[in-house]
Amino acid sequence: MLSVDILQIFRASLILDTSIRHTRQLISMANSSRHSFRQRLNNRFNAYNVPDLLTAFRHTPDFLASRHNHVNDRTYTLALLFGVSFILWIPIDYVTVSKETFTTLMCMRLGFAASYFGMIAWRSRSHKMTIVRLRLFLLVLLPCVFYLACRSMLLGEASPLVQKVYNFFPFVIVVQLAVFPLTLLEGALLTLPVVAVMLISSDTLLASLWMLCLMSVLTCWAQLSQLHMLLRLYRQATRDPLTGLFNRRMLIEQLQNELLRAKRYRHPISIMIFDLDKFKRINDNYGHVAGDDVLRRFAVIVEDSLRTVDKVGRYGGEEFLAVLPETDEAGALEVAERIRSSCHNTMATAADGRKIAFTTSTGIAEYRVGEELNDLINRADQALYAVKVAGRDNVMVAGNAFDNRSTMHFA
Repeated sequence: MLSVDILQIFRASLILDTSIRHTRQLISMANSSRHSFRQRLNNRFNAYNVPDLLTAFRHTPDFLASRHNHVNDRTYTLALLFGVSFILWIPIDYVTVSKETFTTLMCMRLGFAASYFGMIAWRSRSHKMTIVRLRLFLLVLLPCVFYLACRSMLLGEASPLVQKVYNFFPFVIVVQLAVFPLTLLEGALLTLPVVAVMLISSDTLLASLWMLCLMSVLTCWAQLSQLHMLLRLYRQATRDPLTGLFNRRMLIEQLQNELLRAKRYRHPISIMIFDLDKFKRINDNYGHVAGDDVLRRFAVIVEDSLRTVDKVGRYGGEEFLAVLPETDEAGALEVAERIRSSCHNTMATAADGRKIAFTTSTGIAEYRVGEELNDLINRADQALYAVKVAGRDNVMVAGNAFDNRSTMHFA
């Protein structure tokens, strides 16, 4: 009898143990599924650049310049179309309204057409946000003002068909915005004047507002689609896919622009070339995935150590180049030492979980009067080579390239 009781207890403990293990497996699977869902959601969020679609605060200056060129060109085209359309509608007013009203309407149309042609003549290529947004705001405001002025004049004078055509004017104003690559905030703010006009003037308020909201949503979708595509094309053309920094072509272009600015205003500018020490050995010992992790971690260190006005990119392989406007060699030396120290305090992780330490060698060169871009890069490169010959994991400042006894100064 006792053996039977023991056997039943043993069976019950086995069942309980199996149930506990199954419960743990289910909890583990649920946690894994939840983590996987969060990861997929985060990847999709990053893929669609959601923060960059909401506002322009995170857009880089060079992308803003590219986007503003698109916006300016389309603003001029729409201004031309509206200006010509205002003039071409004058004969229709002549046959549909009284002489007194026609004279007033014609003067108004010519005045608004002149305003549009004035926008076309304002060919400033300024990339300032305020200038570009002012043009867009005028493109919305002018037809809104014209619509409000005309509606009260045509009430009871024009034929029902002509009045219906005029009633479509607010929708045309909204639809024109679909050709611009705008953020969600910019598109919403530009739609507000049209909504205000509709609230003031519409007789069938509910139906008109519903239609306007529907067209605004479609317009917003078109704007965000264009902006998303522009962001993707820009990043594919200018960014290194592994680190997210500037690629070599864009980096050299940025350096050329900063060098021209430094020459024009006689301001200092320095560059730094970094080389990850014994990087091939890291790839050989830990694998290329671990090497990629080292590159990404180093890119984060450099970005965190620089100002927003500084430029940094992947120069080639394990080499990086940073451009420091308004900075002499002493300031660049301080930044380079900060980056070198951060490397000592950062570890990458191999696929098997092993920690990987890494260091960097840095060559610094400050622009000298009369020096060309290649000369500046060569001096920084020579300083970097001297660091590697002297034992790596150090910072060196290049001497004057025009002095045959060019010296290298260790940090």
